[in-house]
Amino acid sequence: MTVICNGVFDILHIGHINMLIHARELAGEHGKLIVAIDEDEKVMADKGLDRPIFSSMERATALIDLRYQGKNMINEVVSFHSSLELEMLIKRIRPDVIVKGSDWEGKTVIGSDVARVVFYPRINYSTTEILRRCRK
Repeated sequence: MTVICNGVFDILHIGHINMLIHARELAGEHGKLIVAIDEDEKVMADKGLDRPIFSSMERATALIDLRYQGKNMINEVVSFHSSLELEMLIKRIRPDVIVKGSDWEGKTVIGSDVARVVFYPRINYSTTEILRRCRK
């Protein structure tokens, strides 16, 4: 089974890690977990000029190095510049499942016409909130 998640993943926190573990478990031992990350320019446009904290290369490196049960958690990290590019990527990959945080429930999820969407219960962790607390 192929599972895909997407997002910024700027400062990895327990909310990200738990969602990625859930996605890895959905993919299964022999399945594939792909994580699509927003390119730097898209993050700046969406979150402001002070973001991202880490470049897309740094974020991709941190993600691909994550381990779970003694193995790499993520099989592949890809990046995208726009919602259209993400949509084309999902159509090309044709995953079985898209994992999104539960904050996306009731919203349009890119790729929901291609794969089953599974919402992971969002816990109260947010990169934006972490950065706000650090700046205080």
